[in-house]
Amino acid sequence: MAENKQDRPEDTTSQAMVLMGRLLALEGEIAGLKSGAGFVSGDVCAQLAGWIPGGGGGSSGGGGINLSVFSFGCAFSGTQVTVLGGYVRRGFRAPVYVAGASFGLAGVRWSYVTYNFQSGATSLTTNASSIPDDTATETYIALHQYQLASGVAGVTSGGVHHVGDIFLPGETA
Repeated sequence: MAENKQDRPEDTTSQAMVLMGRLLALEGEIAGLKSGAGFVSGDVCAQLAGWIPGGGGGSSGGGGINLSVFSFGCAFSGTQVTVLGGYVRRGFRAPVYVAGASFGLAGVRWSYVTYNFQSGATSLTTNASSIPDDTATETYIALHQYQLASGVAGVTSGGVHHVGDIFLPGETA
């Protein structure tokens, strides 16, 4: 049986060039998402995307991904943090919407979603000092960790833990 050259390309240099082109296109898309103050910094962007040349610094400014466009994302205004709502998608059960909330930030704080496997109840907790450990009946999904930098709220470096709807696969969800 003849071998298809598309299944086994001989020229690894060509493959590398195609992959580099795809990476550069992705970099361009990510750079297009970068925004101004009040959003995740370039160093957190780098953790999300792998790398972003020219990413900014600091926890609340200098570029980054605009988290306010995602469900369970966040937005900032001074010391005010707004956590956006989103859906918990629970295996075979209907999705449940979890409403967002706002709070005034003081210190380093967390937001997270609680899901109860028995009742299916969900809740959003904001302004928490820590994330509880999961139990046999509840799971706690960390969203973000926040802090003040020069009196302005932002996400801590490495503090983006979840964006987008939450998916809990399986019958038990």
